[in-house]
Amino acid sequence: MLRQLRIRNFAIIESLDLDISNGFIAITGETGAGKSILFDALDLVLGGRATTEMVRRGADQAQVEGVFALSDSQMQAINPVLQEHGCPEDDVLFIKRFVTCTGRNRVFINGSRTTLSLLQQVTTGLIDVIGQHASHRLLESGAHIEMLDAFAQTRTEALEVSKLVTEWRRLSKALALLKTEEGVRNHRLSLLQQQLDEIRVAELVDGEDERIEKELERLFCSEEIRDRTQTALQILRDQDGSVLDLLSSVMDCISRITHAVPELDVMLDPLSEVRIQLEEMCHDLRSYSETGEVGIEEVELLQSRVEQIDLLKKRHGGSLQDVLRAADNMVTELDQLHGDNVKLKEIEQTLETLEVDLIKRCRQLSIQRQSAALELSRLIESELRELSMPNCRFRVNFRFFDETAQPVETVLDAHITSIRQTGLDHIEFEISPNPGEGFKSLAKVASGGELSRILLALKGAMIQTDSVSSYVFDEVDTGIGGGVAETVGRKLQRLGEARQVICITHLPQVACCAHQHIHIQKQVRQNRTHSTLRYLNFEDRIVEVGRMLGGAELTEMTKAHAQELLLKNQPLAPQPLRLLNEAS
Repeated sequence: MLRQLRIRNFAIIESLDLDISNGFIAITGETGAGKSILFDALDLVLGGRATTEMVRRGADQAQVEGVFALSDSQMQAINPVLQEHGCPEDDVLFIKRFVTCTGRNRVFINGSRTTLSLLQQVTTGLIDVIGQHASHRLLESGAHIEMLDAFAQTRTEALEVSKLVTEWRRLSKALALLKTEEGVRNHRLSLLQQQLDEIRVAELVDGEDERIEKELERLFCSEEIRDRTQTALQILRDQDGSVLDLLSSVMDCISRITHAVPELDVMLDPLSEVRIQLEEMCHDLRSYSETGEVGIEEVELLQSRVEQIDLLKKRHGGSLQDVLRAADNMVTELDQLHGDNVKLKEIEQTLETLEVDLIKRCRQLSIQRQSAALELSRLIESELRELSMPNCRFRVNFRFFDETAQPVETVLDAHITSIRQTGLDHIEFEISPNPGEGFKSLAKVASGGELSRILLALKGAMIQTDSVSSYVFDEVDTGIGGGVAETVGRKLQRLGEARQVICITHLPQVACCAHQHIHIQKQVRQNRTHSTLRYLNFEDRIVEVGRMLGGAELTEMTKAHAQELLLKNQPLAPQPLRLLNEAS
């Protein structure tokens, strides 16, 4: 509940402090005195859009502060959010907001600087603000189902359905994408498997291509190798006067004179080692010199293998390593593609189970809504009778659709393809203002004054289930007058017995029903416009209501009329606020 509103350098308001109690509080004053500026300032506290025009001329910045007393349920909802964002927790919410003339914004919650988005999050549901055109929200059919869920106390069920709808849409989208790509995926699977089988059948070994090329080169040169190695063997060993024979002669000559020249003995060992090495070389050369004829089949087999490897290298990157790497990548992609097909089947099964549960929940929720809609219609029609609309009928129109978007009779016939985030129900508030007329949407038949009264009737009907502790009305009584205005005032008075109701009004019949009356006055001092406020006592209220009744000159007759209105509409003291979801 709003306890205080402090404003500094905001539009024409230089400084204003507003302390607000329980009950119905009427705010009145001349046109342009700054009444609706209070509404704008409160909207800023609640996270509304800031503009540089809000800063009073000559000031560096505008400042607005709001103090809210929190109910137990509001603390349970808000304090965890504050804690998560590092803001102090309390049973009071202290909001301070600055707007500079350069357009900069600063937001503080309970003394801690924070963001505008957090401010909007924590203030949602604190106050129901209804501006001069806010009652037109009743014309938006999208808002009707939210109001019905609030009345039916089915918000929890509606939230569960909304979560299921979100998941259903996500899975449906994923399934549609997988099905759309199924043909391409299966073609890719077939192609990859064929290519991978081709590589696997080849049984490639890293470095095999280089080894085969060397082997082929050896085979092509086999005749020359045999001839050359035979010649080398002849020179080294097999012919008369071979290298080995000559070396043996050298060694024999030296060994015969070592007795006379002992220092020559050291030459024999190196010569002996050379001989051994030459003999080993001859042994190796002998194996090459005895090579038989090269088999054509062996060459053709190797050439065929080279062609097979070259073809795979050409298809998969240019080298044998590229081919082996491509095979590994194919295995990975095949696993992914197979996984997508498995995933498709899994999503189909999950979606089928989810649809059964979702439709069941939607039907259960619809039955609860339809039952509550009957009670809501009865209560609103009762409230409308009190607001001088005795012949006006109200109903909640439910519509359901099949898979071809054709209307069907009941929710049991509705198809899941017609589902919205709120379920299978397509809901719209309709009225029949006069006997004999059919039901039509509010947008087509309701005048401004009728909308104001329908809004009040809706608030009156939902008072026991509405979790909001404060209502703020900014001249929603526009378009009505006379006895209807007095009836509206009494309705606001009764709302104020269970909620805090703040109403900016120009109607004396409404103002005289208030528990508390605040007057906003515009003054010009030193060529500057200032707005000030006063809390009116009973005598002050006679004067103000008289002004609202009579115009420029306040006569005794007008004052007597004002006093009569005030006495006739004296309210009971407002009760301490207690929301339905709090302990008795």
